[in-house]
Amino acid sequence: GWPTPGTALLGTPCWERPCNCFRWIDVPVLDRHGMPVHQKGITAVRGLYFLGLPFLSKMSSSFLFGVGDDADRLADHIVTNLVSRVHMH
Repeated sequence: GWPTPGTALLGTPCWERPCNCFRWIDVPVLDRHGMPVHQKGITAVRGLYFLGLPFLSKMSSSFLFGVGDDADRLADHIVTNLVSRVHMH
């Protein structure tokens, strides 16, 4: 099934702090505690995003009733970036 909020893409639950659940990510997007560095789910690495993390953009970001707003915003960001790259070529 689909990953649930608070779960890494590969299905590794992230319940502990500090977290080791993102150690499989082999790009420089984690801080010294192993947590993702992002701005509302958007990382410095093009094409890499986080969703469902606690306080991603608001208190309810990691809950089913709150993740939808973050998902909409990230989808808009992704589409906008794809469209702008297509028009550049």
